[in-house]
Amino acid sequence: MVFNSEKKRVTFEPGDIIRCKDAEDAATLGDMFADIQVKWEFIYRLHGQRGIWIIILATEEAAEE
Repeated sequence: MVFNSEKKRVTFEPGDIIRCKDAEDAATLGDMFADIQVKWEFIYRLHGQRGIWIIILATEEAAEE
């Protein structure tokens, strides 16, 4: 997935983990990924630390290859 803005171009790959500052931030990011059909999930604990993260999942096509 590539995120385009006027300032930066960011690429997300399956397995990438994004730390969110709060639940609202996570919901906004999750909605954005859903709109562009990127599979993702929330993570609430990572390496023993509590918080909220989003992990990018592999697409079904990539899983079949």
